Amino acid sequence: MFCMPRETVTVATVLGMTFLFAVGFGIIFPIATKEALGCYVAQAGAAAALIGFFQLGGSALSSLAVGFLQSRGVSSYSAMALIMFLFVTLALANIHRIQRGR
Repeated sequence: MFCMPRETVTVATVLGMTFLFAVGFGIIFPIATKEALGCYVAQAGAAAALIGFFQLGGSALSSLAVGFLQSRGVSSYSAMALIMFLFVTLALANIHRIQRGR
C-alpha cells in the first residue's frame, strides 16, 4: 500500500490487501504458536500468555506509533507501511541474532 498511488487506493484494493493479509496470518500464526509452545511443553500456559502479550503489546505500540506519525502530518497509509516495515526489520534482525548465537 505504501507504493500505491493514492488514486488507486479504493475500498476494493484495501479489502483485497486485507484479505491477503488475513489469509497469510491465518496460515502462519497457528504454525508459529505450535512451534513456540513446543519448546516449552511444561510451561505451555505461560508461553501462550507471553505470545498473547507480545501480540497485543505489538498492536498497541504500532497503533501509538501510527497515531504519532499522523499527528506529524504523515498520511495514514504511509505511517502504517513505515511502522510495519520497522517491526518486520526488527523481527528479522532478532531472528538473525538468535540464529547466529547458536
